[in-house]
Amino acid sequence: MSDLTCDEPAPGLKVWQPRRGFRYGLDAILLAGWALEGGRPKRFLDVGTGSGIIALLLARAGIPGMGVDVRSEWIELARRSAEESGLAQVSFIQGDVRTASIDSVDLVLANPPYRPEGQGTMSPDPAKAASTHELSGTLTELVEAMCTLGDRVALVLPIQREAEARDALARAGRSPRRLLRFDDTLALIEGGKTPSTLHVEVASIREGGVYSVRVRTLYSRTGARLAATDGGV
Repeated sequence: MSDLTCDEPAPGLKVWQPRRGFRYGLDAILLAGWALEGGRPKRFLDVGTGSGIIALLLARAGIPGMGVDVRSEWIELARRSAEESGLAQVSFIQGDVRTASIDSVDLVLANPPYRPEGQGTMSPDPAKAASTHELSGTLTELVEAMCTLGDRVALVLPIQREAEARDALARAGRSPRRLLRFDDTLALIEGGKTPSTLHVEVASIREGGVYSVRVRTLYSRTGARLAATDGGV
């Protein structure tokens, strides 16, 4: 049995990822849809791209951009996915966003590691550990680097780290202007150069045992599919 799987989250989109270890989830697709909801960018940068799912979904929507990750094995898989999906408008590079030479864009996104180093149990799998824990810089460092590269900066992270992300955005000159809280679980937050009143929305991930209308709406924006058993189409 292969150590990899080729999944198809949207029609025609091939995403290669490890069979075991870290795999993309709901949060990444919600971020892609939510970012599109805030306005279609001319060009994007997906930081800590991993399997490339966010970048691939945006490229599938016809938006050119780039994914960057410090781990070479993720970049190899993301490039394979883009090639097999026929997405020439997206590229993937290995590098640290804090030091790499990258052109600025109008939208920078990240689904960063959720836990600081030393918090919680860390996987013995190096790739999974790097995806769940801040082994390549803190959230504040990540946000600061993202803000130097884009006018709009959007993240998804645990709701417990919302205040930290909002403070980091404000200090880096990206006024928080959109916030979507899912239950007491996830926070999606966007900051921009132009000062603005923060618009706060609260939604549920599930309603009546299936994914909520809000989740399905964001999935639909990306073209991604939910399983029919979860209220998808």
